[in-house]
Amino acid sequence: MSHRLLSIAQEKAEIQTINIMQQKKDTKAADAQKKKEERDRKLDEEIEQTFPASDPPSYSQPHNEPDEKEKDEDE
Repeated sequence: MSHRLLSIAQEKAEIQTINIMQQKKDTKAADAQKKKEERDRKLDEEIEQTFPASDPPSYSQPHNEPDEKEKDEDE
């Protein structure tokens, strides 16, 4: 009888562990979604602020490759 109770207790513990792991996974997914939505919102805001100007947001500006920058400085 006590062996069966121990088995039931172990099954409950395993189920609780699985539930906790699933909650953590769900929380991580929700956090990732929130971060993506925040990035998208900031990007939309920056794009709105540049309109109707032709300049794209600063982080999307083309830049010289490191080798090209060194060549430009040498000249």
